[in-house]
Amino acid sequence: MWKSRGLPTIVLGFAIGGVITLSLLPYCLAFVVAPITIRDWADRAVQSERPFIAHWLLRPLANAGDPIAQNNLAVLIYHRARSAEEFRLAEKLLRDAAANGLPRAQLNLVTLRYGRCHLNTSNNAQASLMLRDLAGEGDMVAASQMLDCLYFIETRQKVADATQMLTAVADDILAAGSPDLLLKAGRTILDFARATRRPSTDQERADYDRAVTPLIEKSKQLLLAAAGRGRPEAYEWIGAISQEFSGHLANDDMSEAVRARTHSQWVGTAAAVGEWNAICRIAEDSLSRIRGRRNANAKQYNAAVEEARDCLDRRPSRSVRRFDKIYLAYEPRSLKGPEPPPTWHAVKRLLEEVRFVKSLQP
Repeated sequence: MWKSRGLPTIVLGFAIGGVITLSLLPYCLAFVVAPITIRDWADRAVQSERPFIAHWLLRPLANAGDPIAQNNLAVLIYHRARSAEEFRLAEKLLRDAAANGLPRAQLNLVTLRYGRCHLNTSNNAQASLMLRDLAGEGDMVAASQMLDCLYFIETRQKVADATQMLTAVADDILAAGSPDLLLKAGRTILDFARATRRPSTDQERADYDRAVTPLIEKSKQLLLAAAGRGRPEAYEWIGAISQEFSGHLANDDMSEAVRARTHSQWVGTAAAVGEWNAICRIAEDSLSRIRGRRNANAKQYNAAVEEARDCLDRRPSRSVRRFDKIYLAYEPRSLKGPEPPPTWHAVKRLLEEVRFVKSLQP
């Protein structure tokens, strides 16, 4: 009888021993392998969609007080949390990591408490105040997230010093120099100036000028810096400043350069350096003018069509394919032959296809 139970007992013993060994192995690794190596293994496990392995590797480091492991483990738990207890565990880990001096844990703690900035403007306002402090310490991810919070007009109305917050974070972003963030901040601050209520009395005019002038100044600096760092989309927004807020610009050389061109000329500047949206905008404007002229000649018509084709040829790979169905709808007209009526239905179809670009204008 004893012999018949020997094999199952051995198998059970090995199974129990294996479980114990697996549970203790990461703690042993923590003693003999550098923490950075273990965290790297955990990152690879997450990238290969094996988060349970990352959790297994990070737990001993987190228990030992490694702030990066605490932060990363909290993120894993947060994304897979199914109960309030798991959320509390993630928050505790983030608190510990933040207490151990990890700035990213402080940012994640804000996200855990308030979520990403969305239509809940009360949460947005509270989050933006916490994100402002992190941005002031040099965390540009926090700065970007703060811009997302203050994108909503209702959020800005609930923050007493929203103008000061935006102008202060603008200086931090200018110092960091990220082209994407420069463009984002410039656009956000310009939108803030646009959303400021227009004055109806002399007193309101003075209050309006005091609120808008610093915003326009920072937006101008951010957008020119973004354009100078390879983001030509900024030129069109610079054109919007020239068109709408010329009177709020200072008298320095930078402001004079902004005033020197109209909005259309700034769009042309963007198109000249190959910015796709600007090229399409100019093509659409040309087609619109041709469409409104009964006496348009063949040269004008063909030039407008070539601009439209340039827009189509340059479209990004992620762009819509519906352009393709109208690509061959245009036949250039001969200057020597008789003047056939322009194919207005084809022009109209292209205008309808490219029309979405207008939603991108400042």
